[in-house]
Amino acid sequence: MPYVRAFVPLKHPACARARLLEALTAKQRHSMYFTLVRRIITALRDVPLVRDTVIVTSSAEVEMFAGHLGVRVMHQVRDTGINSACEAAIA
Repeated sequence: MPYVRAFVPLKHPACARARLLEALTAKQRHSMYFTLVRRIITALRDVPLVRDTVIVTSSAEVEMFAGHLGVRVMHQVRDTGINSACEAAIA
């Protein structure tokens, strides 16, 4: 049976949720970011065809978080956006 490798491109946490800058504190945005990441990884683990999940990021903090979740990481040298993260993942 074929399987799927899921690549999850993630910005640096400090850059994420910028649209909520006026509505949430930095601590709230940070907490929300990692809560959403955990939910995404959990959802992917529940999909039978997804056998491998890889987070693509330039953030050391996200890399450590991924390690705690048991998820592999593809390290980007710098955060150049989601499109470049996706391109790196499929290269």
